[in-house]
Amino acid sequence: MSKRSSIHDYFAGKVAALASNHALKALQVNHDGSKRFGSDFGLTLDRRRFGMGTNPDGTRREVNGKMELIAYARVTTEDKTNRTAAFDKANDVAFWTLQQIEADSTLNGAVCDANIVQDWVEVGEADSKDSQIYAVLSTVMNYEE
Repeated sequence: MSKRSSIHDYFAGKVAALASNHALKALQVNHDGSKRFGSDFGLTLDRRRFGMGTNPDGTRREVNGKMELIAYARVTTEDKTNRTAAFDKANDVAFWTLQQIEADSTLNGAVCDANIVQDWVEVGEADSKDSQIYAVLSTVMNYEE
C-alpha cells in the first residue's frame, strides 16, 4: 500500500470515529487529484513528493516525503461573494487536521514522523469542475519513514 493510501486511511478513520453530531462528521478525505473538491467540505491529500529506497531483499520502497494538504469548503450562500462561512469551515478542517497529526505523528504507523513544515496559506477560492466556488487553505506535511 502506498503512503498516500495509508495516510488517507488514517484521516478517513479519524473522521469515521467522530461523534454523529460532530460538526466535521461529513468531512470527506480525498486522495485522488482528479477529485480535489468532492463534497461541501473536506481534506485533499495532493502533490506528493518522495524518495525511493531499497529494502534488504532488493525491492523498492517509498522514503521520506512531502504532501500538500488542502482544507476546503464550498461557498453555500446565495451571495457567492460572501465567503466568510466557507473560510471558517475550511479553517475548522485545517485545525482538525493539525490536531490529528499532533495527536499521533506516526499517523497510526503509516509513517515514522509527520509534521507540518509550513504555515497554512489561504489560497483564496477555486472553481472546480462543477463550477462551484470553494474556500481553500493549503499547507505541506513532511513525513519520514
